[in-house]
Amino acid sequence: SVIAQAYNTDTLISGLPKPVSFSFMPANKVIMTIKDSTVRVYDVNGTFVKTFWNFKDSLYSAGQESGVLGVCVDLNFNSNHFVYVYYTHLAPASIRVIRFTESNNSGTNPAIILDILQNHSGIHYGGNMHFGSFNKLYISVGTGSNNSDAQLLTSPRGKILRINNDGSIPADNPFYDDGNPLTGRDDRIWARGLRNSFDFCFSPFNDSLYATENGNSVDEINFLRKGKNYGWPICEGYCSPYIDSLRQPMFAFNGYVPTGIIIYNGTPFPTLTGKIIFGSYSFQSLYIATLNAA
Repeated sequence: SVIAQAYNTDTLISGLPKPVSFSFMPANKVIMTIKDSTVRVYDVNGTFVKTFWNFKDSLYSAGQESGVLGVCVDLNFNSNHFVYVYYTHLAPASIRVIRFTESNNSGTNPAIILDILQNHSGIHYGGNMHFGSFNKLYISVGTGSNNSDAQLLTSPRGKILRINNDGSIPADNPFYDDGNPLTGRDDRIWARGLRNSFDFCFSPFNDSLYATENGNSVDEINFLRKGKNYGWPICEGYCSPYIDSLRQPMFAFNGYVPTGIIIYNGTPFPTLTGKIIFGSYSFQSLYIATLNAA
């Protein structure tokens, strides 16, 4: 684990009520989701700039893991000013991704680019988004306690989804059939068999995709690959007996409830370069994991 005494920590922004995720914007600004209410913009010195959007009139946030969750900025933000927010919609009960056009630090022209009808359980929403190569948007969606859905190619739950930035579906997705996620297979699916991958990241070195997984009794860090099946609810952790069609986790451990994850590529701590850093909800700490060469 990361030894806290070996590092100096600075508080950049304080007094935040249930912050969930953030993304950097140009001009030294940060956009951040607040679980029970809003999306906010701050500068990197911690000064509040503006409320980007207030979701309270349409938000379901009664559950422990529901609310305003993921946020990310388009790779071509400087030209299109697109910002994406993942939240749990009250009525009809659903998961939505909204694409906004930023103007003077506010959201304008909201457009629904992902809309998944789902009865709210309050838990297991996933809820993070990141852009990968070719400007494709990847989205983590939990099972919402519908555990068997994680294996179904007709359901978006328990999956990593992949869409274009306007909500259309790339034809090179692994289960693409007719372009309509409501008929045949759900064309948006990139990887399946996931209980609740709260967050994921792309390696800055080779674009590989790594995800945290909140298990029932065993948590995981997974190396996610196109079209692969990660086992839930058939098994969790390392399958015993081994099942060849299911991908094993890179790491399996108990009780951490892993949250955010990155592959470190900064300059201040060269000994961390290329290592996984992930957060733990249970222990309120950061941990590192070393990727070994195959």
